[in-house]
Amino acid sequence: DGGGGGGGERSNDDGLGLDDEEEATSATAIRKRYERERRQRERDALEASGQGRAARGMEGAADAAAKTDFRGLISSCFEPHMGGYVAAEERELCEAVARLVAGEKWHREENSDNSVLTSATQLFLQMKRSLKRCSRMTRGNALFQLHVSFKKVLRRYAEAIWNAAAPKGADAAVASDGAAAAMVAAATTGALSPATTWKVKVEDDMLARVCLVVETADYVASTLYGLAEAVRGFVDEEMAGGVEFEDVEECFVDLKARGATLLVLAVETRLDDALTALGAVSWDQYHEIGDESAYVGEVAAVLRGALPLISSILGEANESYIVDKLFGSFTARWRWAVARCRRVSEAGLQQLLLDTQVVRSNLLSCVTSGASGGKRLVEKEMGRAEAMLKAAAAPAEALEMLLPDATSVERLRVTEMRGGGSGGDGGGSGGGVLRRMAEARAGAAASMAERMKQARAAMTSSSSGGVSGAGKEK
Repeated sequence: DGGGGGGGERSNDDGLGLDDEEEATSATAIRKRYERERRQRERDALEASGQGRAARGMEGAADAAAKTDFRGLISSCFEPHMGGYVAAEERELCEAVARLVAGEKWHREENSDNSVLTSATQLFLQMKRSLKRCSRMTRGNALFQLHVSFKKVLRRYAEAIWNAAAPKGADAAVASDGAAAAMVAAATTGALSPATTWKVKVEDDMLARVCLVVETADYVASTLYGLAEAVRGFVDEEMAGGVEFEDVEECFVDLKARGATLLVLAVETRLDDALTALGAVSWDQYHEIGDESAYVGEVAAVLRGALPLISSILGEANESYIVDKLFGSFTARWRWAVARCRRVSEAGLQQLLLDTQVVRSNLLSCVTSGASGGKRLVEKEMGRAEAMLKAAAAPAEALEMLLPDATSVERLRVTEMRGGGSGGDGGGSGGGVLRRMAEARAGAAASMAERMKQARAAMTSSSSGGVSGAGKEK
């Protein structure tokens, strides 16, 4: 029956109740179990003899060796002897400085957005290459000492470009602290002639060089932070904190300041002839009021020659800084050059006032949009000069109204300006003098307008005649 048939099948399978595949699998499992037991017996035997502990120790040492960083182990053996290599790198960079400065073109590169000397960018590129070469061999003390060499090279570069740009006498002019301030102070005290140590003659080509030095010094000072970060990224961590370029940055900030001072003094030297001419006029014998004086034209010519050149090279920030300094010093000198005139006639006061207003207008026309400080200085100093002239032409009691905050020196100068000959008693007519000064200025302006009108009419007539003549010939 069914039950008997089932019992017969199990007896054919040796009573295990498994088919052939299950039986084979069971045999494999049994073999694996016996293999594991055999290996465990062998390990137990090794443990008993002490060889197992040695084997595990060797395995641990191998693991530790695999995790060990061998980088720098060989090169560290040569670290005490790397001084010669660093010295060679420094020597090569110093030679590069001399070569690059000697081959500098000293003009702004075409299609360039800045006025940085090519030698500066090339020097930084060579220092970058030197840094990479050294970092391949060591990141220890030799690399740290290389950054010290970089600082020496950069100081040498600052000296090299200054010597190549500054004309003879420039060092003496800018050596004293506050050379421009001392120049103004000499004028303020009423000295007959300011000290001449600040004067320095700079031709246009050298003026352009100084401008390039100012821009390059600005570039180097701002790039040093990136160089310091690059060195810190290569040198060993325990030395990274000692990497700094602050002293070199100060060196280039000082170079920029010296260049800016030299630019101001160079233009002031050119303007000095006009101030000398102003003081040489016999104002007590001055009779006729005309257009602006010849020295006013000299001031305009100097400004037209120097400022566009400076503006074409300097960036806006540096240009505004220098223009502010220049106008601040020159307007103060102009005011005191006017104030040193003594016993000025009525016509002389009127002429000086007219000249001051023209110079003021010329200066304001040169002030850039970013040089707001320069505009304020011009308005303040030239306005003060005009007030002193008006006070000299008015009765003595009008001084408090025209110059309520006058200093003792200003009061003295106004008093000495009064009393000129042949043009009036310098204050006897009081308001009448001021009125005549205003009328004279208006008359001069009307005369100038009339001459311009006549010139335009002559040009129109000449143009019409030319056209007419051409028509007749045709």
